[in-house]
Amino acid sequence: MRTLLFLFLFCILSFLRANQKDSLFAKLNCSELNPIALNLALQAHERFYDTFHVKDTISIIDFSKTSDKKRLFVIDLKHQTILFSEITTHGANSGLEKATKFSNRVNSHKSSLGCFKTAEYDISKTHDTVLILDGLEWGINHNARKREIVIHRSELAKTIACQYCSYEYIDSLGYNGQSFGCPVLRREVYKDIMHAIAGGSMLFAYAEDEEYKRRTILKVE
Repeated sequence: MRTLLFLFLFCILSFLRANQKDSLFAKLNCSELNPIALNLALQAHERFYDTFHVKDTISIIDFSKTSDKKRLFVIDLKHQTILFSEITTHGANSGLEKATKFSNRVNSHKSSLGCFKTAEYDISKTHDTVLILDGLEWGINHNARKREIVIHRSELAKTIACQYCSYEYIDSLGYNGQSFGCPVLRREVYKDIMHAIAGGSMLFAYAEDEEYKRRTILKVE
């Protein structure tokens, strides 16, 4: 009897959670946001919830999109709104127009997938203020800090080649620039975005990747 009651309650909770996720996607009303990426990010947020100091703000990078598309989304869960939707880079060895290869290895110059927590600010001679990321999934992205994977701005140089995260770069080549694995932001918005997500919020990097599906503790359908 207790087993049947437990199964019944489990089914009810699962149903309610699924409805909440669908409801959030509907309320966000953003055609650019991938519902699969959102659902997996929400699952990761629940799984690592106690790790985060900032619990009402999550960020999603959707590497299933090409780099000329908006694929970084900052979401306010409390007010169920999207704070930012932006272009961002992926690692130079992950692909050209689209990231298809991912790594946790130092000096791989590839992006990593999975669940991260934003950490402290630092100052870089090249990139000005940067926001450090800590990977929370062992074997998938735990080397993020060691790899110096940070959120930072595109360069200040006037040439388009140096402004490798910009609409000007996309207009010139048809795709965004690449990094050494960092999610780089446009100079015009990087401070606002970092301020919104700093201090221990979740960032989730998604892609349609079989290796990640095999290794993650999350339930990827």
